[in-house]
Amino acid sequence: MRTFLAIGRKSGLKIVFKYDLNGVLKNVEFDGAWTDELIERIKVKIPPNAMYCHSQIKDQSPQSQWIFKEITDLSFETGFYKPYPNKLGKKSEALKAWNNLTDTSRMLAVLYLDVFIPLKRKEGTNIPYASSYLNGKYWES
Repeated sequence: MRTFLAIGRKSGLKIVFKYDLNGVLKNVEFDGAWTDELIERIKVKIPPNAMYCHSQIKDQSPQSQWIFKEITDLSFETGFYKPYPNKLGKKSEALKAWNNLTDTSRMLAVLYLDVFIPLKRKEGTNIPYASSYLNGKYWES
């Protein structure tokens, strides 16, 4: 299963697209303050296949209305815990927090690591335990 995330640049609304290995759309999830009217308007613009999502990622500009990202691994072990630098906390607590997140939140948590970790190192402040990062939803701040 291939998973893509589209984030509205101005609205912050999120859409998760899941495609099978043949690139056929299998699932769409809306996250945020979506209304029936907004969903009806966006329905006709849903990417029909994974190739379209890849082209959107490649051709993104700073003025694009939507930011597209692909998440290749949403598993706790390899997608989040392995790249997370602070392993001092209890792994079981981090796993419990991970299991309580939606797929969209998991994606955002993983994507934000590329911003969060260098920021913490630049500030010279401690990187929180993995469970604190997940429970505190640092990617939302």
